[in-house]
Amino acid sequence: MPKSPLSGLTATAEIAGRRPIAVKIPNDSESRPSTGLSEAEVVYEHETEGRITRFTAFFVLSDLEKVGPIRSARFVDEGLVREYSALFAHVGGSPAVRDALTRLGDLDRDEFFYGPDGPYFRADDRNPPHNIYVDLPKLRADAESIGLAPLVDISPWVFYDETPDHGTTSSIQVPAVVSNSAPQTKYEYDPETRSYKRWIDGQPLIDALNGRQISVENVIVQFTKTELTEHVEDAAGNLSLAIETVGAGRVLVFHDGHRIDGRWIRRDLDSRTRFISSSGRPIALRPGHSWVHLLDNREQILAG
Repeated sequence: MPKSPLSGLTATAEIAGRRPIAVKIPNDSESRPSTGLSEAEVVYEHETEGRITRFTAFFVLSDLEKVGPIRSARFVDEGLVREYSALFAHVGGSPAVRDALTRLGDLDRDEFFYGPDGPYFRADDRNPPHNIYVDLPKLRADAESIGLAPLVDISPWVFYDETPDHGTTSSIQVPAVVSNSAPQTKYEYDPETRSYKRWIDGQPLIDALNGRQISVENVIVQFTKTELTEHVEDAAGNLSLAIETVGAGRVLVFHDGHRIDGRWIRRDLDSRTRFISSSGRPIALRPGHSWVHLLDNREQILAG
């Protein structure tokens, strides 16, 4: 059976090979609970201005008609979207970020481009700005109507079939941002489901889609370089961050209750990121959903 290159999960060839959709989802307390994160096959979490974090969630297999809420883009999104040749669903961005996203061409599907009949809509039960959502099937149909190919050839990550490749760790706690005012992330390994339950600020991270705590098969901590830019991001005068996703650096991969130390490598903006163990072999992930934390090299995590 064909498999999704993002998760290694089986599907029909038509579904497994279709173009991913990247959705920009906030992580501040006012935005929770979000809808649809549990169906994203890959979720990146990165720091934004003000020491809070934001998600870029990638969907291939899902046909959800409501995902969000959706907020504005950041500089890091150009590189993430190009890695997956994905359609990018977001609500605007600062002038400098929007200028950078012009390099995506038609992959940039900003909510600002659409009228009331487009794939974006506002929910009546949420207050602005946390009330904008996207319909994934409508976004795919729109992209196809302007000539974007519905299928793309994406180099897959390595997934194991039978025997997991692992190291030594049985549980993981990841402070995605080390700050008293920022959301603190924790994962707890559940041996019955062989997955990691996600917590935030001491509470289960719930998906409004089903009311259940989000859990994932793989947790990836990718250490990289983060720098302040000269560009103002918001009305408070905070500066945008530049997060490096090309090059190489340290990585920690957690699956099946174990930890693997290694390095991440990415040749250029249009290449996939590879995870290599300390022995020089590709790190094989468990088929399923993966959350990638882009952490500055100076950050530290707690892992037991």
